[in-house]
Amino acid sequence: MGGDPIVAQLAVTLIDQCATPLALCKAYAHNCDVELEVVQADIKRFSCAAKFDLVLMHGVLPFFPSAQQHDYMTHIISWLSADATLISSTHLGRDPDRTTHARRTELAIANLLEFANAGLGVDAKTVASLTKRLNDSPHRRENERSVFAGLDDATGFYRSACLALQSAWVVHHHAADTAKFNRKYKQRCIVMGTRAQS
Repeated sequence: MGGDPIVAQLAVTLIDQCATPLALCKAYAHNCDVELEVVQADIKRFSCAAKFDLVLMHGVLPFFPSAQQHDYMTHIISWLSADATLISSTHLGRDPDRTTHARRTELAIANLLEFANAGLGVDAKTVASLTKRLNDSPHRRENERSVFAGLDDATGFYRSACLALQSAWVVHHHAADTAKFNRKYKQRCIVMGTRAQS
């Protein structure tokens, strides 16, 4: 990835409120010779003078408090330059269960180890440090994974947050993938759009 001349021209910024994924992605980017700026911040409080040409969100929206998801999304869309694109991927379906903190931690550590064992440049010291951080985390947030019931529900939400949709589609997870990653959700929606002009 790092040897791609297009990648070498990118200025990439990664934002997360948690230090663990930032450290993991920083190690991966270093291994791939990719310049990556990491910012530990609440997305709603993040601002910058420059606008972004591309914003990618993968499974991020359900982690925002339900009552604030619209405000968060509107704020993120405001980061886009006039001709920029936002691509967002989110689970479809309703999950009646609430995953416990202990179970979420267990799954996160399992995913971390799988990532490290795949030979993606995360060394044993980094794995040990991140595993300790996960185990010691005082974070006890109730699972906020309220997701969209269907594609119409999703597209209506993004439009209301001032995203001019270019396309939207549904991805179906294969049974093998669902079992491997312990997914409760069989479908995911992906939307792509630009900032609506007032």
